[in-house]
Amino acid sequence: MFKTVFAKQFTIYFVIQLFSYILLAVALVYVFNSFFMSQQSQAMQESARRIAEIYYDGFTERRTPEEVNRLLDIERFILTEYQGSSLIILSPGLSIFDVSPDMEQHVQSIIDLFETFDFEALERGERVVTWSSMDGIFSEQVLKVGHPVIIDGYLMCAVFVSSSMPDMERSAHEMITITIICLMIAGSLSFMLVFLLSRTMTRPILEMSKTATMISAGDFEKRIDYEAVDEIGQLAKSLNDMAESLHRQEISRRLFIENVSHDLRSPLTSIRGFLQAILDGTIPPEKHEHYLNVIREETERLSKLTHDIIDLEKMNSPEITLNRTRFDINGLIRRIVVMFEETARNKRLAVSLVFADESYIVFADQEKISRVVYNLLDNAVKFAQEGGNVEVATGKKDKKVMVSVKDDGKGIPPDLQKQVFERFFKVDTSRGDDRKGSGLGLSIVSAFLRAHNEIAALRSEEGVGSVFSFELPLAPKEKEKG
Repeated sequence: MFKTVFAKQFTIYFVIQLFSYILLAVALVYVFNSFFMSQQSQAMQESARRIAEIYYDGFTERRTPEEVNRLLDIERFILTEYQGSSLIILSPGLSIFDVSPDMEQHVQSIIDLFETFDFEALERGERVVTWSSMDGIFSEQVLKVGHPVIIDGYLMCAVFVSSSMPDMERSAHEMITITIICLMIAGSLSFMLVFLLSRTMTRPILEMSKTATMISAGDFEKRIDYEAVDEIGQLAKSLNDMAESLHRQEISRRLFIENVSHDLRSPLTSIRGFLQAILDGTIPPEKHEHYLNVIREETERLSKLTHDIIDLEKMNSPEITLNRTRFDINGLIRRIVVMFEETARNKRLAVSLVFADESYIVFADQEKISRVVYNLLDNAVKFAQEGGNVEVATGKKDKKVMVSVKDDGKGIPPDLQKQVFERFFKVDTSRGDDRKGSGLGLSIVSAFLRAHNEIAALRSEEGVGSVFSFELPLAPKEKEKG
């Protein structure tokens, strides 16, 4: 994970920055060259203009010869030391007025060169800017600027300032080199930051990968320590929530297995013990019927536990579907109450039905609602007091039917009421009221009602009894045929 994500991320950042710096360097080289050449040309033209004015002032006697020489010395110094340029001043008749020291050895060549030079543009008072090698005086191309000195319409002389291309390029390259060095330093720092940023971003991903591997191996207590409020933080929180959910499911699974094992082991041990005692003759023949009835009750308990587990696991399956139909909930309750006649008679219970209307047609899964009513009634009969009362009532509430099952048993302590719908929960097994229960009946009730988008409600008071209730939607009226 680290190698692939970090390598990809760092490579992308590196390529983008490298391309950006190369593009910037190329652009700077072009801009520097263009800008420097333009600035050099303007500086040379400005120097030629100032020297031409000095000569003009000298010819017209506006300045003394001493002032002219002093100003010319300054301009020569600027040309040679700061601009790296050469100076040639000559008349149309090729009389040389002045040359810079680096050009003194080329005087004859200069005269020969300017024999073919066209002075017409200068005679018209125009400035001349050209590129040439000056016929061997320079071994490379030079930028040459010519500025006329005209008095009374006559070209007295021309000031030529020349600067070689390598000298200008050398100066430009020095600036470019400094700029590139600065870019490289900035690039190195940025790459270091990219490296650290990539490591910072991929570290929690690596930790998440390791945590996910540990979770898949069964370690559901592992968590990711990353609390930033960004996308990775949200992913880390989701993984932590998933791990917490899996941890709770694992605890629930272990508890489920432990309880199922216990509830299966207890009746099987009883059945095996009584059968062995009967076969061994330990139990006398006249008591065989009693213990065979005990064995029958234990097998019924096993059968009920098996069906409860199957029903509960079906509700946890994502493939579960509801077969909703129209049926009379009152009629369903009457049929289920009949099933408890013998149990109620043995416990001397009075089971009463209180229906606000003769019938209520609901739209739900009849099989599952039947199991809900059965489990609630079974729970009420089991916990009602000897000779007590059990009441099943229905009534309309808005567009729904309210179904309630009431007993007058011992009630449920307030601190335990929220747990009664959990798997294998038993209120007080020490009292023996629910020793034959699996602890799954109310859990199935809650699961089946949740599938209908309904909830099971409980009102209970110790010493008074409990009332379990739920709602179902009324079925829409059928349109008359014909």
